[in-house]
Amino acid sequence: MPEKQSPLYSNEDIFVLLTKHRPFHHLSRLELAKLSKTFYCRICCKGEYLFCRGARSVQFGVIQTGSAEILFDTIECGEVPFETLGPGDIFGLCAATTEQKALYHMKCKEPMVIFFQCGRDFSNMISVYPEVKAYILDMLLKRVENIHDAVYENAKIGTETAREFLEIPKNFKKAIDYINRHYNKSLTLSEVAETAGISKYHFSRLFKVQTGLSFTEYVNHRRIQVAKSAMRTKGVNITQTCFAVGFNDLSYFSRVFKKIEGVSPSSFLNAHKYS
Repeated sequence: MPEKQSPLYSNEDIFVLLTKHRPFHHLSRLELAKLSKTFYCRICCKGEYLFCRGARSVQFGVIQTGSAEILFDTIECGEVPFETLGPGDIFGLCAATTEQKALYHMKCKEPMVIFFQCGRDFSNMISVYPEVKAYILDMLLKRVENIHDAVYENAKIGTETAREFLEIPKNFKKAIDYINRHYNKSLTLSEVAETAGISKYHFSRLFKVQTGLSFTEYVNHRRIQVAKSAMRTKGVNITQTCFAVGFNDLSYFSRVFKKIEGVSPSSFLNAHKYS
């Protein structure tokens, strides 16, 4: 990967282009101007590996142009494509938020322009802008779920990568599925750990490593995802939504909602009342 920033894109160019991509487009001009200075641009060549299995990337990336494939290693078929990322997609989520090493490769399918941000600036960004953090966590959760599905359900992906991945108990995905099905119940760590067949202490550590979130953070984030969808439905109010998604206290629901989304439930509801 080239070491120098591309001269084709100045900080002003990055500022303009970030306005076109989620989760940055809704930020103020002042916030974007400040944030754009933490990114730098690189042009990557076709066939270049952005990161490899077993390595820990310390960078967060936003694709501007071009596309890249996420690849798994197999003995029978070599590198097997799992997902293609294109303009506006983000990567480096797990590496930037956890100590976990990459379980797959990422390779450029064509020449690419990518905006990179170092891990320290990424951590600062998601602490300062909760709405950006909310979007990135959404993407992280989906990526984790997709990886579990690929490893456990796709017969083509079952060898070297899977063996390393399967050091995690096979029933871990059952626990994730259990949370996603019963998020509106009064879930406990012990209850969910039991579905994975491991102790709650081991499960708690494993959960943080694999998702970048604590058990409570994941459950709350899942509930808020559903709450946002419900609040976009005509006639559904905040109190109904709070109890429907599993919260037992309206004040706590409001605090969690604002922490994750950066706005209160009432502000969110008003903003989406006519959408």
